[in-house]
Amino acid sequence: MITLALADDHEITRKGIKTIIESNKGIKVIMEASHGKDLLDQLGKTNSLPHIVILDVTMPIMSGY
Repeated sequence: MITLALADDHEITRKGIKTIIESNKGIKVIMEASHGKDLLDQLGKTNSLPHIVILDVTMPIMSGY
């Protein structure tokens, strides 16, 4: 199973990407964040790190860069 994290400040975009990705039974979105700092906070609190992270580069608070 490939695990994935999504970070985008637009919830509808995250939900759409998640729906498309999870239509493949071998991939699971395990984390969603609305900005970079939110993602880093979540990553720091888990033992289950994602294999892949998809980031929006223009987010408030902390960008995807």
